Amino acid sequence: MGGRSEVKVHKRLVLVGCGNMGFAMLSGWLKTGTLKSDEVVVVEPGEALRRRVSDLKVEAVADAADLPEGLAPELVLFAVKPQMIRAVVPSYRRFAASGTTLAAPSTQPGWCRCTSTHPSGVT
Repeated sequence: MGGRSEVKVHKRLVLVGCGNMGFAMLSGWLKTGTLKSDEVVVVEPGEALRRRVSDLKVEAVADAADLPEGLAPELVLFAVKPQMIRAVVPSYRRFAASGTTLAAPSTQPGWCRCTSTHPSGVT
């Protein structure tokens, strides 16, 4: 853990946070075939929650720093509590620079798409 590989790694989704909301989305996508278990990696600091993700045969890491160097996801989805978003987003800036969409479920209908990085890490 903690080491990064230099190999280009393609995953469709990086799911940040896998508490109740994140796990419900992930398990639903897997159940319906929207995603395959090898198309997603979950970043979840809680060990018990990572084990729950691993039971679905999905890769789970504790921190953004544990993601492979060459990871090129289509989407980074933040499934974290709203009060945590400003603290979490800056760790994923490297993906925004490569054209990955960064998004978070909104309390309003629809989705919030982050298209650039603000000094706070959130736009």
